[in-house]
Amino acid sequence: MGDSVPTWADLVNRHEASHDLFVSCSIEYSFRVRDDAEETGTFAVWHGPQDRWRVEVAEQPVYVRTGDVAFALKKGTMQRQEPTARQFKVLQPVNPLSFFGPSSLLSRSGVLAPSVSAIAAEVGGRRGWSFVADQLTLGARNTLEDRLEFVIDDKTGLALRIGSVNGRLSGELRTVQVFEWLPDSLFEWSDEEAGLNGLDD
Repeated sequence: MGDSVPTWADLVNRHEASHDLFVSCSIEYSFRVRDDAEETGTFAVWHGPQDRWRVEVAEQPVYVRTGDVAFALKKGTMQRQEPTARQFKVLQPVNPLSFFGPSSLLSRSGVLAPSVSAIAAEVGGRRGWSFVADQLTLGARNTLEDRLEFVIDDKTGLALRIGSVNGRLSGELRTVQVFEWLPDSLFEWSDEEAGLNGLDD
């Protein structure tokens, strides 16, 4: 990481470039249900260009996608889903789909340029740049009430952290690995895959 602070446009460009990476990581999340109760958990995530996805919980697949062919865990079985759907219960409360690709939260939202410069930050041993979104619009009539902090990886442009400034909700990428290539089979669902007992939506 150099001494110069990247501009907002530079950070956005770095994040856009990260869409074409093959990545594996875990996403550790926390969700404060109320002041005296906090929910935590971990997703294992593999992501590749052109909407390739594999998300697992406790080593069991809950979301697998290649392009327009998507499967999500529902009622204990993997079921074909509309690829444009995002609010799967098994991908809550911090949706891994918000971190990667052209449909990531930062890419698909109307984020106004921050009013202050980014500051250096570190997440899971990776150096990045933190900024707070002054306004985040998810659609013409949908603007988030909570201000969000994003930390963009200095090297890869990945969103290392997305979290509400009030501390209610946060997700962080850990054990990040970038690959030249990952096999297509990783992002394809096979009925022969087993071990779904105990997981439900």
